Amino acid sequence: MWSSSSEKCNGDNGSVDKALISYQDTNSIPAEERLSICLWFLATGDSYRTIAGSFRAGISTVSMLIPDVVAAIWDCLVEEFMAVPGAEEWR
Repeated sequence: MWSSSSEKCNGDNGSVDKALISYQDTNSIPAEERLSICLWFLATGDSYRTIAGSFRAGISTVSMLIPDVVAAIWDCLVEEFMAVPGAEEWR
């Protein structure tokens, strides 16, 4: 089950909170590595198979964690970078 101890972004700098991408299991991939895998995919566009080999993770693991981490990044940054304009800003 995903950690729900912190469901918001980290402070004022808008960084992704570890709790949003950490898995509550002793054998899970650490949040830093999950973020690295996701950012590698977004930066290079490599296949899941290539990324899985590079990070010594399973292909199915990579295919499941990338959408989860992207969703966490989106949730943390959407308000700051894609805020809905107010009535005053529409004028």
